[in-house]
Amino acid sequence: MKHPNAAALEAIYKPFIAGDAAAVLALCEPNVTFQIMGKSHLAGKYEAKDLEKLLTNLREFSGGTYRLETHDVMASDQHAVALC
Repeated sequence: MKHPNAAALEAIYKPFIAGDAAAVLALCEPNVTFQIMGKSHLAGKYEAKDLEKLLTNLREFSGGTYRLETHDVMASDQHAVALC
């Protein structure tokens, strides 16, 4: 059986992939944070208020070719993580 937080994160990633910040935030708690690992210009922690800018930057930095594929989702009662 899938953990409820894993199912919630999978639901959130559908509008995230589509670039729909409002739909993503409608599915999240107000204090949600998104974190992009690495050393790129996009790496860092993003609060809910920063999500629209993050999605815009993803499109702009990639020249409109940005695509996200979710490989795995892991979840506990406190956290959910997607490997993309």
